[in-house]
Amino acid sequence: MKASWVLAAVGAVAIAAGIALHERPAPGSRISPVQHAGAPTPREQGVNRSTEAVLGISPGMARAARPGRWVRAPDPLRVEFERARNYAALYQRLEAAGASRSAEESYLLYRILQQCGRRPPQVKADPVEVTIRRRRALEGSLDPADPMRAARLAAFDVVNHDRCEGLEGLHVDARQLRAALESAAHAGSAAAQAEIVVDALSERFQARDASKPLEAADLPSIGDEQLETLERAAASGDPDALVRSVGAMQMALANLSLHTSEGQDVRSDVMDYATRLVACDLGSSCGSDMPEIAFYCEWRGQCGAGDYRDFLLFYKLSPADSQLLQDYYQRISRVAASGDWSGFTLVRGPAVATTVFVLR
Repeated sequence: MKASWVLAAVGAVAIAAGIALHERPAPGSRISPVQHAGAPTPREQGVNRSTEAVLGISPGMARAARPGRWVRAPDPLRVEFERARNYAALYQRLEAAGASRSAEESYLLYRILQQCGRRPPQVKADPVEVTIRRRRALEGSLDPADPMRAARLAAFDVVNHDRCEGLEGLHVDARQLRAALESAAHAGSAAAQAEIVVDALSERFQARDASKPLEAADLPSIGDEQLETLERAAASGDPDALVRSVGAMQMALANLSLHTSEGQDVRSDVMDYATRLVACDLGSSCGSDMPEIAFYCEWRGQCGAGDYRDFLLFYKLSPADSQLLQDYYQRISRVAASGDWSGFTLVRGPAVATTVFVLR
């Protein structure tokens, strides 16, 4: 669904509540935002430590409660989906429910079809045999005295486990997959509604002549109704809807981009991490068995993270980016909690990174 330009996240778009496209200013001008104070920096809090402070921290330690943090109880069906080692039983149950499926059930059925129903027939070596050989190779390469040996082998099993085992005969074409997504959206799934917007914006880019340099005319433009859909989805309380909406807002668009309320263009990579942290608060599974955390453990031996926030702050991000992460996290938390976009400014035209580094 996402082309490489989406994954690069070179642009950003956000929604200022109650403002329609025709009400927005001329190109190059900024919307005056509601004043918003982001997370105070350590210096603003009167904490002045040197950079040497990072040498005294450790992952996996108990953390003090963060003031003002709100957390919603996870949906049991979502927990089952995210922690399932195999989707076969869940797929059969969701498929059998038919017209009685809820919006969430319809969306998770779409996710299973997306992950397991469009895999090409295997024409090379059996993937199970390949996985077994790779695990043996990892066992042989790790020093028996390595204190992370057992953790890295366990992480390999998490990363390489095939959740689609038992669904090898499940095949859907693009039309059927689209119908499943639309069915979920019609049932009321905010995540499906946001994903339809992403698909529509992506189609414009994918239709361009890839042999020619990328120009401004090749970028998709987002419309009023699409913006309103993303705004509603981001504040729906659905963690997938939040992630997909903010992902759509980071696409390289011709007519809109996202800045902070202080006028800085948004760092899309850190924005993505912050959005996923807020999704954790909304009920996404973000423990130490997350595939991304397990991959870093298997690959680099970085196995001490207790959860996703721990992983980001200790292994993934620099101290500077960690402070920016906290700032974005607080801004996006307001969006998720009440649809408050006052921490951001909507700017007419492509993002700075798109203009400087992408367009030719």
